[in-house]
Amino acid sequence: MSLDPKNGKEYKCTISLKDANTMKLRGYIGFSVFGRTDYWYRVNDKK
Repeated sequence: MSLDPKNGKEYKCTISLKDANTMKLRGYIGFSVFGRTDYWYRVNDKK
């Protein structure tokens, strides 16, 4: 479960690695079909 601080609602979520640089996040209320998927990408911080 995760909490949205803006509206106070709790959501279920799944997190998985698509590859070494991509994380898949799926948040939903009730059933996974009624949710949203987002991808987060690793930032290359080499300077």
